[in-house]
Amino acid sequence: GGYTLSTPLSAMSDIFKVNILPGGRDIATNKPLTTTLTSLSTKSFLQSTPDLRLPTPNLLTTIASNIVENSMALGTTLDSTLVADATAKVATAFGITPQEVNSDFIASSNVGLAKTNSQVQLLANTMSASLSTESKPISTNTALASMANIIGNNSTPLNLTNSANIQNVISDIQTTNGLSTDLTTNQNISNYVSTMNQSISDSTGSFDTVRGQAIKLTESSSSLLTGSSAPAFSQSGLNISSVAQQAVANSASVSVTTDAPPALATITSKLASNLSINNNGTSASLSTSNLTSVEKEGLNPSYGTSEFKSTNSDTVVSTLLN
Repeated sequence: GGYTLSTPLSAMSDIFKVNILPGGRDIATNKPLTTTLTSLSTKSFLQSTPDLRLPTPNLLTTIASNIVENSMALGTTLDSTLVADATAKVATAFGITPQEVNSDFIASSNVGLAKTNSQVQLLANTMSASLSTESKPISTNTALASMANIIGNNSTPLNLTNSANIQNVISDIQTTNGLSTDLTTNQNISNYVSTMNQSISDSTGSFDTVRGQAIKLTESSSSLLTGSSAPAFSQSGLNISSVAQQAVANSASVSVTTDAPPALATITSKLASNLSINNNGTSASLSTSNLTSVEKEGLNPSYGTSEFKSTNSDTVVSTLLN
């Protein structure tokens, strides 16, 4: 989803952090969001973007933010270079550009980024489901922090279909959280994640098709690992291929939506009898006759802006009150 900040650009610090906290629901799966997403950015970066476009907190920016905070904990001064270096490391790790790290891959229909984000999500979900204990729960953010540790200390690609790379993530989680699991468990988990992420990598088709397939695989995997028939990764000789095949087969019944959320339409006239609006570049006009079915959604007293949503369509209208 989108967000706006009311802080004037002149009042913003040179470096700022945006946190999207757990809560709300994923528009694709309608499931509660449990991961904190973070983005560290600079005023100069914001000024260089079209329409002062705010950074989009996502899994990759969260990893980059962790890298920055790890460096600060070691005494490195926070500045724009540190932020840019962390972003560059994440870009190198996943074979993308620094600009793509901060981008909205849904808005740009970036197939590669859709796959990468889903692979990161699947890995984080699997670590949380398979390594957590009653006394030491492992969250998805814990897994992202360990990925940041590995990326921050290396300058090589982090291929998430490579089981050795995934074992490195597992080892870091264990070291930083005081966990201990046997070699068989680690190998089974890493092979499972590698196999599932390869399925995501192999997805083909349009952006919506690939994104939908990737989300279904991620959700199906999570359901399998947290359900009553979850595989015992500690079992020697566990058929990982069979477990992954089950998750892939189950994905066919996962319901997701790849529709974009309704966009905000901006009123360009205050005349209630004839309102001219622009909705994502598409002009239209409204009159009092077709405003009779709108309902008030919210009010921002600071800006005198009231948002209305039509009861018979997905059009959202924002009308200036002053």
